[in-house]
Amino acid sequence: MYTTVAAVKAEFPKLKTWGEGSAPTDPQITAMIEQADARIDGYCAGRYATPLDPVPDTVEEISRYLVAARIMERLWPDTPEAAQAKLKQAAQGVGESATEAGADAGPLYALPTGDPTFSMEDDW
Repeated sequence: MYTTVAAVKAEFPKLKTWGEGSAPTDPQITAMIEQADARIDGYCAGRYATPLDPVPDTVEEISRYLVAARIMERLWPDTPEAAQAKLKQAAQGVGESATEAGADAGPLYALPTGDPTFSMEDDW
C-alpha cells in the first residue's frame, strides 16, 4: 500500500469526528487505501512498473488525499450540492449567510451569473 491507516488518521485527525455519519473503521480505511492505490496504479501503469517501489513521497500523499476525499464523500454525500445551494443563497442575499450579516447588509457576495465553468459531479 502507498499509505497507511495511521498516516491517513494523522494527516486528517478531524475526519473521525466531522459530519453526521460515523467515522470509518480501520478496515474500511484500508479498503479505501486499496481503491486509491489501484487508481494510482491505473494512471501510472502506462509508464512505470506498478506497484511503485520505492513509493515516491508525492504518490504517498496522493493516496492519503484520495482516501480523505472518499471519507468526506461518505460522511457528507450532499456536501457539494449543499455548498452550491449556500453560494446561490449568498448571491441572492438570502439564507443563513444573509441573516448572519444582518437584514440591511444586502448580498454578501457579488457572484457572476450564468453557468459555472466546472462540475462537481465527476466521480472516480
